[in-house]
Amino acid sequence: MSTPAPPASLPTSTPPPPPTTSSPSEPQPQPAPANQVSAAQRTAEARTAFTAHLRSAAANLDADLQSRAKNIHANAQALQKQERHVDREIKGLRRCNEQLEGVVGAWKGEWGREMARLGVVQQKRKDVERERERDGGDGEFGEFDLGGIERELGVLEDWVRIVEEGG
Repeated sequence: MSTPAPPASLPTSTPPPPPTTSSPSEPQPQPAPANQVSAAQRTAEARTAFTAHLRSAAANLDADLQSRAKNIHANAQALQKQERHVDREIKGLRRCNEQLEGVVGAWKGEWGREMARLGVVQQKRKDVERERERDGGDGEFGEFDLGGIERELGVLEDWVRIVEEGG
């Protein structure tokens, strides 16, 4: 089906003038030429499109920044929680360290006494060996048993070495 053609009396290129509501004494604004209306209309459309594009870009950036801010705050809270946990663990380790220092101090005191006692025994052994050499003996001390003391000192030395190495 075809559309009916407009009547010949109506112009097709320009719209009819709007009805006037003003008094006949006021001057009527003259319609602008067609090229000026289209330039002004194009400027308004461009301005509207540009503003809409800026608002869309700002909304996307704002959503991204808000998401990042929430993430930063959540991470800060998690870090604070971890920091409190680490502080509690450090306090516990500090107490444990103080206890171990007391044990090591006691072992060192006992170890020092044992070493002094062993030093005295060894010095006596050397003195006896020198006397035997002077007297014509074989220079060996003989059946002097230091095995028990030496084993205990070996254990103490191992403990002290382990503690001083931090293991």
